[in-house]
Amino acid sequence: MNYNNIREKFLANQPVLLDGAIGTEVMRRGVRWRQHGIEDAPDVIRNIHIDYIKAGADILTTHTFNLTKRNFINFFRDEEHMALIGASGLPARADKLCRSAVSLAKEALKETGKIETVPLAGSSSPVMHIFRPDLSPPEDDCLAHHRECVEILSSCGVDLIFFEGMNNTSEANAALEATAGFDLPVWMSFVPGTDGNLLNGESLQSAADMARGLGAEVILVSA
Repeated sequence: MNYNNIREKFLANQPVLLDGAIGTEVMRRGVRWRQHGIEDAPDVIRNIHIDYIKAGADILTTHTFNLTKRNFINFFRDEEHMALIGASGLPARADKLCRSAVSLAKEALKETGKIETVPLAGSSSPVMHIFRPDLSPPEDDCLAHHRECVEILSSCGVDLIFFEGMNNTSEANAALEATAGFDLPVWMSFVPGTDGNLLNGESLQSAADMARGLGAEVILVSA
C-alpha cells in the first residue's frame, strides 16, 4: 500500500509534503469554473497534478473538494442559477464528476511513474461553506453526506480519506464516524480563526484531540 511510505516517513521524523490548491490553480491557468474544470478542461486538471508531483509532493489530493450533490444544492439558488454559469444539472452529475476527478489524478500518477509510490488522498469538504460553521446541518445529516462521499472515494481506489477544512467538532465527529468499515487511513484539517480556535469558537486543541481519539492519523491546520 502506497500509504506505508508516508507512515515510514512519520516514524523517521521526516517531513511529508502535500500538494497545493487545485481549484485556485485551475482559475489561475485561465479556466472558467464549470464542473470544477473536470469535463471542459481535464488536461489542465491532470497537468496541475503532474506539476505538483514533479515539484516533489509526497501525497496527491483529488480535485473533489466541494464536489458533491449536497454541495451543489447548497451553493446554487436553483437550476437556473447553475445554467447561468454553464453548469446545468450539477447535482445529478456529482457522482460522475467525482469519479472522473479521481481518474485524472490517477492518470497523473501513472504518467509520472509514481502510481506505486505516491498515495492518493480522497478530498472531502464540509457540507456547507468552509467559513460558515453556523450553517452546518445536524450531525445525522452530516453523517449521511460524508458517508456517501467516503463510499464514492473508496470505490474509486484512493489510498486515504482527507477531510479538509472542518470548522466545527460536530461535523468533524460525523465525518470520522462515516469512515467506519472502510479500512482507510484518515486525515483531517481544521480551519482556525485569528484567535487560534475554530471558526465557531471551539478549541482547536480539543478538536484535534477529539479527531485523534476517533481514529484520525494526522491532524492539519488549513490556513
